[in-house]
Amino acid sequence: MLKLSLRGFKVGISFWLCVFAAVSLALAETGAFVSFIIAALAHEAAHGITAAACKAPVRELTLALGKFELDCGLEALSDREKIAVFLSGPLVNIFLAALSLALGFARAFYANALLAAINLLPSAHLDGGRIMLILLSKELSCKTAARAVKLSSFVCGVAVSALGAFLIINEQSNATALLFGIYMILGALRVDWE
Repeated sequence: MLKLSLRGFKVGISFWLCVFAAVSLALAETGAFVSFIIAALAHEAAHGITAAACKAPVRELTLALGKFELDCGLEALSDREKIAVFLSGPLVNIFLAALSLALGFARAFYANALLAAINLLPSAHLDGGRIMLILLSKELSCKTAARAVKLSSFVCGVAVSALGAFLIINEQSNATALLFGIYMILGALRVDWE
């Protein structure tokens, strides 16, 4: 992992993300890849800005395959502030999708709309799963809420994997949805919130 630091703020960029970016840029349309990277960075920037506005320390941005994540000290925040931080990324993507649609930027529209939709899924390691855990923890024990999010993550992963397999069989897509579904299933199996 390549580590950069700017005035105490750290950025980690994985070697494999760099390889994936180089191959994607060489083999695919650069516009789609660049649109997705910009959408993901805007998403994480929104989390960081909201966290900073709530007085949480913003420590590090990690850019890796399947993981663009901002490390913020959310522990001291109220549940309402945490939900605001988690919602800010998808909401920025929804705003950017609408703006892109209005301006006629199809690739940017799809990148932002897809990123918002994916992150709102009630799956562990995604914003929707984190919000679901907070909301369920108000009504259920933390252990029961965590189990519900794990189950939801697994179900979402199976559904996305099935969609990906269907699209591959019908030659309508590449393996992205299938691989993301598998990532969600593995995330559900690995998450340890109990």
